[in-house]
Amino acid sequence: MAVPAHLQPVIRFEGHELDVRTRELRRNGTKIDLQEQPFLILTTLLERPGELITRDHLKKKLWPEDTFVDFDRSLNKALNRLREALGDSSECPQFIETLPRRGYRFIGKVDLHERGTIEPEVTESAPNNANTQGGGRLAARAWSGLAVLFSAACLLFLVGLRGTVGPLPQVTVVAALTNDGMAKTSLVTDGSRLYFAESRDERWYLTETSVNGGESERIETPFTDPYVYDFSSTRSELLVGGDIRAKHRELWAVPIPAGAARRIGDILVHSAVWAPDGAHIVYTNDHDLWTVKSDGTESRKLATLPGFPNSLRFSPSGDTIRFTVMDPGARKPRAVGRWE
Repeated sequence: MAVPAHLQPVIRFEGHELDVRTRELRRNGTKIDLQEQPFLILTTLLERPGELITRDHLKKKLWPEDTFVDFDRSLNKALNRLREALGDSSECPQFIETLPRRGYRFIGKVDLHERGTIEPEVTESAPNNANTQGGGRLAARAWSGLAVLFSAACLLFLVGLRGTVGPLPQVTVVAALTNDGMAKTSLVTDGSRLYFAESRDERWYLTETSVNGGESERIETPFTDPYVYDFSSTRSELLVGGDIRAKHRELWAVPIPAGAARRIGDILVHSAVWAPDGAHIVYTNDHDLWTVKSDGTESRKLATLPGFPNSLRFSPSGDTIRFTVMDPGARKPRAVGRWE
């Protein structure tokens, strides 16, 4: 959904800075992950700071007329996500005030006089559009450097060398985020929330909780026993496989924080990952590596491998896929590979 054209490029309010073009929110220079629907709520409130914005107006902003969803519950969840990102609360609001049975208004102090500017980034070469997705060019360069080191380590392993590549990372702090005693698997995060599959009553459920810990909340899905693969580049959808016990699973896109899940074509997958462009998905089926459009069309095989590829991940530049190949006999990792 487009951002209103009359909003200034960068909006500043009480230590925060919102870039409406890149959809990035920062607090004192530190980036805060903000999902699609909380972002739209924030920009709508900032269009008219201090004025009442009704719930009906927000619903029309967030969902098209033909959307079938529990609007009230979904809007409440999106507002809670926004308040979490801002460090705000409904009981003692600093930014978003609730007007019971009417709507909301932004009560933080907004800089209306100084137009925001974006500092140009000095680079040694032309920018790559794929690198601007995710955490920005600087973060992409950092991850690219790590990817080079990781690839070098993989190469040493594959050719049988056993030299020391460098010190292994060490765990320094462990903190429990949940204490319900339930089994969990396939965890992903957008920086503020954790999403995973949780086992209850001999079934698996799509579940979420805050990265700071607290109560877990179930996300209803039209399929059973989900397995979470990835986030979309916009952090607005989860890529989820149906039936965690099956070797081949249906593939679904589940809107976050709420919305109707959609089946991605009729493909069956073992592992899957979203491409950085958001328009394609790479998935595995038996020994084969495939790509498909995010609407489930134009499926195409990329490669056949001597094992079962899984745990797919893209490099920051979007031109390399890294994965683990499982030994077909011993069912254990035999190598780490990549496809360029």
